[in-house]
Amino acid sequence: LQSLRGVNVLHLHDHVSYVIKNLCDFGHELDPTKRQQLDWGKRLQIINGIGRGLLYLHEDSQLMIIHRDLKAGNVLLDEEMNPKISDFGLAKLFQVEGTHATTENVAGTR
Repeated sequence: LQSLRGVNVLHLHDHVSYVIKNLCDFGHELDPTKRQQLDWGKRLQIINGIGRGLLYLHEDSQLMIIHRDLKAGNVLLDEEMNPKISDFGLAKLFQVEGTHATTENVAGTR
């Protein structure tokens, strides 16, 4: 997973202090002063960024990864409100020769 280089995927070699600093700078999503930063255009930009991150994981990365736990809590925003997909604890590698993947177990967290 350390080889992932997608723009909207959190690089696993990033320092924890950098992630914590970015989260602290952004603040809690319920903070009314921060909520004002999320107009509809910015929200659409975030959604598109998440989609680009998933496209990278599914089709463009060398590993072809299925995240299996994508939720708001696993998307971090940097200082410019660019989304970074994180927490690959339940991720699975997609078989390169296949076009579909099946799983028998329900996966994810709340």
